[in-house]
Amino acid sequence: MSSISDRDVLAWIEESLLMDPGTLDESTPLRDVHGWDSLAHVSFLELARERGGLELSVNDLRSSATVRDLAAAVCRRAPQ
Repeated sequence: MSSISDRDVLAWIEESLLMDPGTLDESTPLRDVHGWDSLAHVSFLELARERGGLELSVNDLRSSATVRDLAAAVCRRAPQ
């Protein structure tokens, strides 16, 4: 499997929220993202599982203040 980039995570968040690509950037606070709620979390977790082979937890999402923080959490869990 190829490595997962910050851009991949950003795209998964946008896809989870049915946003156009490029809507968010790495510095966007997740609390300011319209629709970033429990349903979007489930959608994101499923995309991470399908696309990245990752098993993330809701705590990974809750502990992330920005898109960049979430990308770092995802990259820590990604196989090297």
